[in-house]
Amino acid sequence: MEATTTPRQKAARLRLARNLKLWRGKLGMSQEVLAGRVGLHPNHIGQIERGLANVTLDNLVSLANALGVQESHLLEEPTEQPVRIRAGRKKKTDAAGEPLGNANKSKI
Repeated sequence: MEATTTPRQKAARLRLARNLKLWRGKLGMSQEVLAGRVGLHPNHIGQIERGLANVTLDNLVSLANALGVQESHLLEEPTEQPVRIRAGRKKKTDAAGEPLGNANKSKI
């Protein structure tokens, strides 16, 4: 954050960060999907969720619309903890749930 960021501004950014993660987690939405819906880069969504980026009012409205919530919900003090969403490829498994590619390994 910039050296001129006040404690109140920092607190607002962190509330937005926690709420954005919370609502995104409730929907099971990745940063990439959210970014696509609002027209931002996924890295920027990550910066917002870490409280590092200053969000314009237009982007706040777009984020709220993409999450299906009121803008004010993104600025309230959160009462829940965010759910972690894992992105990336899922490992392929066989019918028994074992990772594929382990055929050469013997079971002990």
